[in-house]
Amino acid sequence: MDGPAPGERRAGRGAIAAAVAFVVLGIAFRGALAFPTHKYPADADCLNSGLVALRILHGRPQAFYTPRRLGALECYVHAAAFEVLGVGRPALAVAPFVSGSLALVLWAYLALALLGPVAGPFAVLLLALPPPAYALWTYMPNTYPETMLLCVAILAAAVRLARRPAPDLLGLVLFGLAAGLGFWNSIQTLAATLPALVWLLASRGRELFRARAVGIAAAAFVVGALPWIAWNVLVPFGTFRGNFSVRPAGGAAALAENVRYLAAYSIPELAASLDPEGGPNPPEAYRKAMQPVVLALWGAAALFALVRAAAWARGRISGAHGPPPRDSLLLLSGGAILLFATVSAAGQARGLTVRYVLPLLPTLVAALALLLAAVWRRSRFFAIALAAIVLVFDVGGAFLPGSPARRLWEAKQETDGKLMAFLAGNHVAVVLGDYWAAYPVNFLSKERILAVPFQEGADFYEVEKSLPAAPALCAVVARTRGELERLSRRTSLTGSLTEVGPEFFVLVADSDTEPRTLLARLREAAAEPTAEPAGGAAP
Repeated sequence: MDGPAPGERRAGRGAIAAAVAFVVLGIAFRGALAFPTHKYPADADCLNSGLVALRILHGRPQAFYTPRRLGALECYVHAAAFEVLGVGRPALAVAPFVSGSLALVLWAYLALALLGPVAGPFAVLLLALPPPAYALWTYMPNTYPETMLLCVAILAAAVRLARRPAPDLLGLVLFGLAAGLGFWNSIQTLAATLPALVWLLASRGRELFRARAVGIAAAAFVVGALPWIAWNVLVPFGTFRGNFSVRPAGGAAALAENVRYLAAYSIPELAASLDPEGGPNPPEAYRKAMQPVVLALWGAAALFALVRAAAWARGRISGAHGPPPRDSLLLLSGGAILLFATVSAAGQARGLTVRYVLPLLPTLVAALALLLAAVWRRSRFFAIALAAIVLVFDVGGAFLPGSPARRLWEAKQETDGKLMAFLAGNHVAVVLGDYWAAYPVNFLSKERILAVPFQEGADFYEVEKSLPAAPALCAVVARTRGELERLSRRTSLTGSLTEVGPEFFVLVADSDTEPRTLLARLREAAAEPTAEPAGGAAP
């Protein structure tokens, strides 16, 4: 059989060179998002992963980061980074940066293999500088970087298996291990595993789905998912208790509302978010003007991909034979995550829930890359111009150094330092307050200070059980002075109120107090309706 023509070889080498350059650009972009370190927009959740890592370092193995739902895989990387760099934010930023960078490397392999020498590099570039919502949720230490890494790894391993003339041991092990680790880390990765199995069955079912190959892949899966399996043996099927991600949506009306929400919020937010934090960062005028154009491009790309899929389906119905198109793997994966977001009770959650559909982005990127490749064949200038519109919009919404959002989170990190110095200087033993304000103290103090939230369901690591029975010096924290003043009046708690930094206040009790009793009083007071205006005399 003749090899590739010289022109094809040159195009292939050019595509690889472009993809490598875009990967380097994407790694630099992720480095700029992560460093210099700063407070994260979802800081309490992010620092919880560090808290779990501390417990791992103290000889207490953990299976989950969010109890019963998200695996602690990332936390073991944090623990290793803590051993090398010391406990702190710089070490905490390592795992998501590494995971995001590795995901981009694997995506480059996947894109070139599935999309070809023109669309492939476009796809690498579009994920190297991704939409703002994706960039936000995958640069923080919250397990989503690992979820995306494992989704891409599963698909890449499936492509390796499909491209080999015969099933190879390494490919089977890689596929099974990635799928197992993914299952432990997040059930979301089934949106990659199940479509990959369907695609492999349709592409090379006779060779791959034999007893030996299935046994090897299954054994590797068990190794990867072993923490999940062990925990569910010790606590029989404990991950299914109170876990909305494994419950079905509540009826036809809920399904219809989930579909509406996907179309109205989740997909537009994923593709072209103006402010992924949901309000604190007013977008620049140029980005507001660009958003309709960017959304139109993503919509045209989705329509282009669906038309291509429909054409293939018509050919199959009319009697055409052969394996499915290579890029159908990404279409299947995108369809799986949309199905999950529709039929699962997780799809009924509202708020900043775009993170539940992050695995859809590679499918959208592939669709846009294929559209740009089609335009490229007619006008290279126009294709580059369309890609530039998307990339300018995306980069402009990222929390890069020097941006207003980044400066705000850097200032809030300085407040954290002042807070810890203040608490240590006043010999505070227990901190109470709203989850977002209080719970980070557990990690920031390396668990030397116990911090318990008012919200009972938010004490994920049962810190309350460790509260001392004897009186101790307690402090209450809040992000507004008015909140602390109201709590002080309602509980008759007296003490000194101090502003330790912008939008952060501490009330240190005048004397030692029994923490559990004070916590109960504060919870009752916090639950009372707020009918009084903010302000008033300080206690």
